[in-house]
Amino acid sequence: MLFLTYEYAKKDLYKRANYSELQMLALSYLFFKTKKENWYTNKTISENEKVKQLLDIYQTKEITNQAIKDFILKELESKKEDNISIILKTLESTTIESIIENMQFSIEKKEVTPDSISKLCTKLLDIKEKDSLVDFFSGSCNFLYTASLESKAKNYIAIDKNKNIEALSAIKNEILGNRLSNEDLKIYNQDIFNLPKSFSFSKGFCDMIYITHDFQSDYLRNYVKKRKETFADKNSYIMHYIISKLEKQGTMIFCLPPGTVTTRPFIDIRNYLIENKLLKAVISMPRHLYSYTAISTNLVIISKEENEHVMFVNAENISTGIKRNLYTLTETDINNIYNLYKNENGKLSRKIALSEIKKANLDFTPARYLESLKVDFGNIKEYRKLGSLCTITRGIQIPSSKLDEIISPVKTKYQYLNLKNIINNKIADTMQYLELKEDSKELYKYSKYSLKENDILLPMVVTNPIRCALAENIEDKCIIVASNLYIIRLNTNIVKAKYIKILFESPQALDIFRQFSNGTVMQSISVEMLKELEIPMPSIKEQENFLEKYEKLEKEENQLLTRIEKIGEEKACLLESFLN
Repeated sequence: MLFLTYEYAKKDLYKRANYSELQMLALSYLFFKTKKENWYTNKTISENEKVKQLLDIYQTKEITNQAIKDFILKELESKKEDNISIILKTLESTTIESIIENMQFSIEKKEVTPDSISKLCTKLLDIKEKDSLVDFFSGSCNFLYTASLESKAKNYIAIDKNKNIEALSAIKNEILGNRLSNEDLKIYNQDIFNLPKSFSFSKGFCDMIYITHDFQSDYLRNYVKKRKETFADKNSYIMHYIISKLEKQGTMIFCLPPGTVTTRPFIDIRNYLIENKLLKAVISMPRHLYSYTAISTNLVIISKEENEHVMFVNAENISTGIKRNLYTLTETDINNIYNLYKNENGKLSRKIALSEIKKANLDFTPARYLESLKVDFGNIKEYRKLGSLCTITRGIQIPSSKLDEIISPVKTKYQYLNLKNIINNKIADTMQYLELKEDSKELYKYSKYSLKENDILLPMVVTNPIRCALAENIEDKCIIVASNLYIIRLNTNIVKAKYIKILFESPQALDIFRQFSNGTVMQSISVEMLKELEIPMPSIKEQENFLEKYEKLEKEENQLLTRIEKIGEEKACLLESFLN
């Protein structure tokens, strides 16, 4: 996204001269000031114009922000002798808007909170004039500059370890039209775990989608040592620390990736929020709001108001497309989400008691409380949770180095079953054979994950269609299941295994798996979700009658497929005989 016309872009000066991203920004800023202030007046550009000429002019001017001045001189020190005559020739025909676009691209490098999310969070925070608004891991302060257009706060605080934050934020502020003065914005250029003990704030925001933090820092280690709470994931300590600085009547919003609200590594911090009544609301946001990732995000709103209930909002379908795979929130979208947040009981928003969240294994996914986790077929009245009908075990991961040692070139009674061995929803005879010694420790360990008759195999990730299989005719074989599959072992006295397999293959089940799974490219199915899945439960006799009719149709289908295959072979033979 270079700004200086196609003629200049073809020359690709930055690439040839080996300019870094920051050097690109510094040079762009020089052009910006030169163009805006009409500094450069040489109409007969020689073939030896250099960066030094612009820097000399720059140093004679009165620059109010010393951080910017130091940044420009430092970054371009090694480029003083670079010839920029070709750039200067095109400078006159280049718009300030184009230069600004180039600078914004260099500053943000795509990793910036979208303005529409910043506007929504500003509205949700309900910022008053007396509030201090903090942006943790602020980057170029994009959130604060956006919030300044909407909020009434007089005190804005940015916290980031990036050594160039003051210069970057000042450049950003200048190209945005100086939204905040130096008196309004205070910058802490340091590790967040090294803030003054007296530091506190009333309103705050932290985008944790792609934060970068040194998890080996002594400040974090010291903080961890002093805490009675322990968390499996280091990001949880960041949340814990930020919340500790929140004032009693304050509000904090975390923008989190989807796994944070439901997966096991973050269950400790979710438990902490519930036990201390800190969680005020969770809003699930649409996908594709960020230009660099397709994931859906979650706004987790924290307050110290002794929250007995939590507002859950599903805003996943409230957005407006800009272009393919990129969406935004219009003013109407923002108002709709805000109204859902304020509406206590509706189809897309609801207040849920803390006790109910605990029963749901501390799952913070809004759809968990707003949508039914049910494979719904309408007319069936009796439903049972899958967890009450079976045990669910994940297969075992055998390291590739170990697998290479035990693979057998000849047939044995031991085989290793992977997801790729499930073809057309049947276990294919493409499994690898294993060479294992009887009574060995390895066999004892692996056999715990072996198939039994009528086990159902379900992948850990959502596939379309769902790839699952029923273990049949196992006999004396020992089939060890890989870790990308779940082994579902049913109580066959009350439910028929094939009936459950058929349910898993249904469009209704696929919709549920998609809706309650985690991830973007690979949507994972959790054990907790499977256990809570409600399935229709007709009597065992009704299941048997259904299966008898279903298997009859399956037999007819297989006969037709065999006939189609045979016709294909006959057509090929006819062509061959005709040409010969």
